[in-house]
Amino acid sequence: MRGNPLADVAANPSRLLLLAATDAKLLARLKPLLKEAWAPEAIALGSHVAYLWCANGVSDSRVGTAANRLLGEDGTARNLATMTKLVALLENG
Repeated sequence: MRGNPLADVAANPSRLLLLAATDAKLLARLKPLLKEAWAPEAIALGSHVAYLWCANGVSDSRVGTAANRLLGEDGTARNLATMTKLVALLENG
C-alpha cells in the first residue's frame, strides 16, 4: 500500500483494487495487461500486489475482469479502503 504507483490517478480508495496472488510470482501472468490501453482505468504491478484502478466502479471494470480472468482462483482483491482498515487492525491489534 505504501508503494502505490497509482496514487496520483486513483482518487477514490473504494475503486482502487489491490490484487494479491497466492504466490507473488504469479503476478507475472498480468504483465500482458500492461501493454494494453485501459484509460480511464489503469494497472500497475508491485512486488507483492497488482494495483487496479477501476475508474467507473469495480463491477464495471474491464481491467479488473481481465486480471481476474488471468489469475482466477490464484488471487484475491480488496479495495484500498478495506486494505487500509485491515492494516490498521494488524498494527493496532
